[in-house]
Amino acid sequence: RQLKTAVNDEIRKLIDEQKSAVAGQVQAQEQRFRQEAEAHTLFLEASLLAQRGKPEDAVRAYRRVLALEPRHLMAWILLAASLRQLGRPDEAHEAARKALEIDPASAQALYGIAAAFALQRNRERMLETLTQAFQGSGDLRDEALNDPAFREYWQDPGFKDLAEA
Repeated sequence: RQLKTAVNDEIRKLIDEQKSAVAGQVQAQEQRFRQEAEAHTLFLEASLLAQRGKPEDAVRAYRRVLALEPRHLMAWILLAASLRQLGRPDEAHEAARKALEIDPASAQALYGIAAAFALQRNRERMLETLTQAFQGSGDLRDEALNDPAFREYWQDPGFKDLAEA
C-alpha cells in the first residue's frame, strides 16, 4: 500500500508539473500572438499614414512596430523611406542598414541605402549600392527614375546609364 501511495503521489506530482509547464507555454504563445497581432495592426496603420502623406506620423508608428518586432524587415525599409521623405538621410541610412542586417540580400534595403547616399550627396557609394539593388530587383529602376531622393542625379550620366539599362 505504501508503494502504491508513493507511486500515485509521484504520478500526481509529475502530472501537476506537466500541467504547469503546458500552461506556461500556452500563456507565452498567447502573449507572443497578441504582440504579433498588435505589431501587424501598427504596421498597417503606419503604412496608411505614409500613403496619406503623413511621414512624421508614419515614422512614429513604424518605431512602435519595431519596438514590438525588432526584426520586422518591411517596417525598417518603410521607416527608412519615411525618414528620407522628411529629409533625414542619416536616420534613413541607419534604418535601411538595420533592414540589411535582417536580410543581407534585400534589394529594397540596398535601394534605401542608395537613396540615403544620394541625399547625403555621396555619388560613388550611391551608384555602387544602387547597382547592387538593381541586381537584386530590376523593378527598382523605374522607382529610382521617379524617386525624389535621386532628383539631383536624374541627369547624371552614371545614374542614367544604370537606371535606364
